[in-house]
Amino acid sequence: MATPEGWRLAQLSAVCERVTDGTHQTVEVSTDGTVPFLYVSCIRDGRIHWNKAATISETVFAEVSRGREPQRGVVLYTAVGSYGHAAILESNAPVAFQRHIAYLRPKLADLASGYLAAFLNSPSGRRYADRVASGNAQKSVTLSELSRFTLPLPPLPEQRKIAAILSAVDE
Repeated sequence: MATPEGWRLAQLSAVCERVTDGTHQTVEVSTDGTVPFLYVSCIRDGRIHWNKAATISETVFAEVSRGREPQRGVVLYTAVGSYGHAAILESNAPVAFQRHIAYLRPKLADLASGYLAAFLNSPSGRRYADRVASGNAQKSVTLSELSRFTLPLPPLPEQRKIAAILSAVDE
C-alpha cells in the first residue's frame, strides 16, 4: 500500500518521548486508597474502565509512578495477555498501572494522542501486535517490538481530524 502524499512512515520510538511500561514492583492495593491502579482488564474498547481499577495510597503511588507520571495525552497500551488495546489518559490526575501496560508519551509536535490510540486499536495495529506477540501461555508485545512499530503519519492537523472523526463514530 502506498503512503498518501504528505504522509510519512515513522517508528513509534521516533515519535514518542517515552516508551516504557508500568511498575514492576509488587503493589499493595488498599480499599481506602485514593489513586486508581490499572490492570490490563481496565483498558478495552479505546477507553479506560475506571470502575475495574483497584486503588492504592498516595505514598505507594509516589513510589511506583516515577518515570511514568500521568500526563494528559499519554497512551496506555495493553502489552501482555490480552494485548493490543490502547486508551488515552485524559487528565494529569494520579494513576498507576501494572507492568503489563505500556506507557507511550507522544512527541506532540509529531503525533496526536488520539491518532496514535486509534491506529493501535485499528485492524492494522492489531495485525502488527498479533505478528510480533511472543510467548506461549501468555503472549506479550515487548517494549522493543512496540518501539519498532511503524505507522503511517499524516501531517498533525490531519491526524487530529482523523482522530476526531473516529472518536465521533465510536460515540
